[in-house]
Amino acid sequence: MNSFEDICGQDNIKTYLTKAISAGKLSHAYIFNGESGSGKRLLADAFAETLLCENVVKLVKSGNAADNDIKPCGKCHSCVQAEAGSNPDIIRIKCNEGARKSIGVDDIRENLINDIVIKPYEYDRKVYIVEDAQKLTAQAQNALLKTLEEPPEYAVIILLATNADILLDTIKSRCVVVDMEDVPGGTMKTYLHEHFPNKSDSEIEFAVTFADGKLGRAIDYLSNPDMEKLKDEVIDFVKKVPDMALYETMSYIKELDSHKVDRLEDYLDILQLWYRDVLMFKSTRDMNSLVFKSEITDISRQAQNASYEGLNKIIEGVEVIKLRLDANVNFDIAAELFLITIHEGVVNSLSEAHERD
Repeated sequence: MNSFEDICGQDNIKTYLTKAISAGKLSHAYIFNGESGSGKRLLADAFAETLLCENVVKLVKSGNAADNDIKPCGKCHSCVQAEAGSNPDIIRIKCNEGARKSIGVDDIRENLINDIVIKPYEYDRKVYIVEDAQKLTAQAQNALLKTLEEPPEYAVIILLATNADILLDTIKSRCVVVDMEDVPGGTMKTYLHEHFPNKSDSEIEFAVTFADGKLGRAIDYLSNPDMEKLKDEVIDFVKKVPDMALYETMSYIKELDSHKVDRLEDYLDILQLWYRDVLMFKSTRDMNSLVFKSEITDISRQAQNASYEGLNKIIEGVEVIKLRLDANVNFDIAAELFLITIHEGVVNSLSEAHERD
């Protein structure tokens, strides 16, 4: 069932939304803002199902609803339809044409602007969930403005965005912006141990570190058998880098390209964790603080030879390439620039160290 109670963490947000429903003080539009895996979709689903739950609606109308009563019953017709993904008054708008395509003005007009003027089909409200809202074109956002300014009283629009800063200020000013909260490491570990009893402590530990507060990413990592393979590919690459010529480093563009649709961010994050380990060990010589403890030999070797400046450039370079890819910069160009940064940060500093010796 899509219930606030089933969502791990996000306590302040769940309390805020529950109180808004019980008091009947809802906004007509929200932006749920957070990185991939932060739980935006789960929260939107729970919010939508709760808003349309027939028992919740009755309680709110009676004026006797307590905050802890605001949860979907899971039994009424609306809840059953919501669980099946067939509730006619929960409308989802998403980008279906590739990971980096945009949501255009025609998509918004057809699925939201023209539809929102039609009263709810079965229930008291209509809820629109726009996924990947950061992919809305400027024209699509401008078309949406009038609807946000004068929405029907029965409509609630939820925009899910990985980076709300990309949206126009005029859009953000007409919405309540809800920033997703990081799930504390201890809370996440407890949840993962309960839901993945067959995973080892080290696997859980890596998933928590990799997720960086985003429970959905940890779940995806532990659920997807390809993720372990992806991690092995990254480790194999970073181990070879110090001994590679630039042209050999550049050949890895093709390897990165194989992950550019749905796993490139994961690839880059694992790579970034490696170089953070190298930098950490260079600074502290503390093996216990490492994510890749089993790779201490290679981490120690790279920490000894690479410079602080070079390692920091690589770590910062990961963030740069993410921004470039979000901005739809050509993949090959972005990857090439990043691989040059890795080569300069590791190989060149290694050569400089040898020269000093």
